Amino acid sequence: MADGDPAGSGSPGPPLSQTPSLRAPSPAQSQSNSAPSAPTPAPDKSPTPSVKSQVEPPDSQASPSPPVPPEQEKKKEKESKKGFSLIPGSKSKCKFVLPVRRKLNQSPQHAHAQEKKATLQDKNKDEEEESDEDETGEPTEGGKKGKKVKKKKKSPEPGYTADVQEAHERINPEVLSKKEELFQIRFIVHKARKLSGAIQAPLVRIHLDTKVLRTKARRGKSPKWNETVLFSITKSEFDLVNTAVEIKVIDSAKKSQLSLVGLYKCDLSVAWVKKGKNLFYKWIALTNPDEPQDGLTGYVNVSIQIIPPGESAKDLPKLRDEEIDRSDNVFFPPGIVLQPGQFTVKLFSGEDIPQMDSAVLEGVKRLITGTDENAPAKELVDPYVKVEFAGKEEESNYIEGCFDPIWNDMLILQGDFPSIAENLILKLYDK
Repeated sequence: MADGDPAGSGSPGPPLSQTPSLRAPSPAQSQSNSAPSAPTPAPDKSPTPSVKSQVEPPDSQASPSPPVPPEQEKKKEKESKKGFSLIPGSKSKCKFVLPVRRKLNQSPQHAHAQEKKATLQDKNKDEEEESDEDETGEPTEGGKKGKKVKKKKKSPEPGYTADVQEAHERINPEVLSKKEELFQIRFIVHKARKLSGAIQAPLVRIHLDTKVLRTKARRGKSPKWNETVLFSITKSEFDLVNTAVEIKVIDSAKKSQLSLVGLYKCDLSVAWVKKGKNLFYKWIALTNPDEPQDGLTGYVNVSIQIIPPGESAKDLPKLRDEEIDRSDNVFFPPGIVLQPGQFTVKLFSGEDIPQMDSAVLEGVKRLITGTDENAPAKELVDPYVKVEFAGKEEESNYIEGCFDPIWNDMLILQGDFPSIAENLILKLYDK
């Protein structure tokens, strides 16, 4: 360190190659020093470069980079397609210039998702413009002309049966009034059948919209009520057909949640589509949602009448039991699958079949055929048998003119189970 230079001044010292040596000169050096020498040039007073700038080699003298393996070249090319490049000899990654439509801080996957979303929005917008018209196909305000667009029907609540879905398909919402009126809804509860469980005093409770009414309690698993439950409701026709109906069978002898035997849900559309808005003698299959593994828990037979303002209720038609107990006269809840089955009836013979033709008919036949009036009466009984079950029937062959027929016939009757019918009916007819 030179004299007068304060310690720690921070000024750079002379280069190591220019620092004067403190050793004694050798004899050869003393002789060379005694010879006259050329004048020493004046020292350069320019600022001395820093040690760092002297240590770093210039660019021309930098060590060459090591060769890149083929695997790294492939990885570099692959990542460059994704929007990244790998610096040779380094593990860090940097982004290169992305396409113009992408933001600089987006990944390629996110940018692709954004492009797909924008394309879908544009497509939906075009479809809305094409359908922005009225029923006549004329363009509306802000839209353009295209094909006719029908108004959507008000679909029933989920969980309803196929019968309710079919009823809504038959209703044209364009002809339904939006004006509120007072309607009378009449429920006639006829009877129940095949109620499951230890039933003591069953009754029927009907829920219409927010109102609830019920019948009296009866005894047994196949009770008969023939009671009328009447509701008054103020709604438009459009809202009335979608009014929810819930029919429950409850054991009134039980004072707990176990009192529910079964229920069925629908709406008033099932009666609206019938002639005169009357649904007569309809069997309704019941299920218990708390115990779905039990399957069907019984049947209840009801009639539903919708009475518009200013009209009166129609009288119930008189039907035979076999006309009511038909397989196509049952509303089944969703989830119930019917299993096909069949009955095989072997018909052998009959005895003492009575004569069915009257004397008047016998005289007419003799006149037509030209037979003698004094001839003995001809046996005109032509018996055959008809088998019926749940509205389906099969007939045997007939035996002409015989009081003791022998058929030796086999009748096969198809059916679906479980079935509302309880009896297999055999009927004898004269051809």
